[in-house]
Amino acid sequence: MIVIVGGGYAGAATAWALARRGAGSRVTLLEAETATGTHASGRNAGLIGPMLEEDETLVEMAARGARLLQGPIGPGGPPLIPCGSVRLVTEGPLMEAMLRRARDVGAAIETLRTRELARDIPLLAGATAPVALCCPTDGKVDPAGLLAAYLAAAREAGVRVVTGARVVGLTTDGDRVTGVRTTTGTLPADWVVNAAGAWAGQLAALAGIADPGLASYRRHLFFSAALKAIDPGWPWVWDLPHDVYYRVDGDRLMLCACDVEPHPAAAAEVSPAMAARLAEKLAAAMPAVGAVALESARACLRTFAPDRRYVIGPDPRLTGFFWVAGLGGTGATASAAAGELAAGLLMGENASPALARAFDPARPALARP
Repeated sequence: MIVIVGGGYAGAATAWALARRGAGSRVTLLEAETATGTHASGRNAGLIGPMLEEDETLVEMAARGARLLQGPIGPGGPPLIPCGSVRLVTEGPLMEAMLRRARDVGAAIETLRTRELARDIPLLAGATAPVALCCPTDGKVDPAGLLAAYLAAAREAGVRVVTGARVVGLTTDGDRVTGVRTTTGTLPADWVVNAAGAWAGQLAALAGIADPGLASYRRHLFFSAALKAIDPGWPWVWDLPHDVYYRVDGDRLMLCACDVEPHPAAAAEVSPAMAARLAEKLAAAMPAVGAVALESARACLRTFAPDRRYVIGPDPRLTGFFWVAGLGGTGATASAAAGELAAGLLMGENASPALARAFDPARPALARP
């Protein structure tokens, strides 16, 4: 039996990928909250595409994940909503590295002057970064909808999803995990998959092992008032010099100042001060966007390993304890690829040895006494 702890993207995508391999009837997914998607996986921006400014391994995983989201995940059509993306940059080493990474993963990319693009997207009028890197095959998803699609497909294939089941301990026999104790009962397990997001370190502690240095950070998303002159087909836009972005969300804009504030594993509340920080960044980067009135906000946690790479694979200290954690800010776009990699390793496959090594919980960057 495989028990997955965590009903966010990491856990749901792993359950989905295991179900695709015919293992659904042997999988139980546990979610501590009364509903899945309560935290980061239901509260993120849902930007889809290779994150070209990141580590090459993360670019590869995001590209793989984006391709999987172009096809159906659960009932209904593909979750990817094609809209394209724009990354505003200045000329220099980062831009050249991003172009190289796009070529490496086969991503279509076009270089334009930002002022030219502003003729079609008025929100970019006055944007200060001179170059626009346009990826027409990128897109976005409804975050809650993507999570629901993973879970629907998993359930249909026999995965049991249990909400309101908080893990209070693990059972072991020597150096092997044998089960999971929860507030609703005890389950036997050959594998316990730690997909607990910001709480992954706490689950490791229940297993009697140190976490690999995972740390969580709060990030805010703001929503504008309804706008009349907005095109739902506009691409999402990320200004890299100022680290601020927006995407169209219905008749509104979703905006983010890319804040990175250490935060304990707990529900993330909105900080009133962050609206001013967003306004400051937009005034410097995209003043036309900065003129838009804000109406609401939400916050969530993003969790990273020390080297910012994912933690996917079996723990070297406790047989049967498996990590799918540290997906950070790329969880939506890379979740399907992370689930596929994890499911393959759990089933004794390793179709991507290089990625498995890069995300190995035993890698030196994560060493703990």
